[in-house]
Amino acid sequence: MNRVLKFRVWNTYQKKFLESDQIGISGIGTILTYDWHDDNGKSWNTDCWNGNNLCVVQQFTGLLDKNGKEIYEGDIIGSHVSQKPCNYIVKWGETRSDYCGFVLNPVFINPPKFTYIIHNFKMWMAEGFEVFGNIFENPNLLA
Repeated sequence: MNRVLKFRVWNTYQKKFLESDQIGISGIGTILTYDWHDDNGKSWNTDCWNGNNLCVVQQFTGLLDKNGKEIYEGDIIGSHVSQKPCNYIVKWGETRSDYCGFVLNPVFINPPKFTYIIHNFKMWMAEGFEVFGNIFENPNLLA
């Protein structure tokens, strides 16, 4: 089975996702952004990892939602199934129990005392999950 590795890059200065022709990888594997211009017309060729917090890199999960839309890290997904009435943020697992993979963190308006993380959300995609937005362009979905 071939695994597709794709990324998208959010530019925190411009507050938008960069076009694919604005993203590159250096010889040592760092992600670069090319030739974007600020409001003063200044051109940038910036290493995203140089500590300036200019870029947020998000990886494609390899999964599609019920409408065929690619699901990336940082996407907010949900289902209209009544047993799962909340939205979820797609994240890369950060703990040993997350099995080093993508997980779903629930978003609650009034969080219960106990929250949970969905480890194998590929299986849950059969429930009709769809991408509602992402953490940058749709922060209103986090509340």
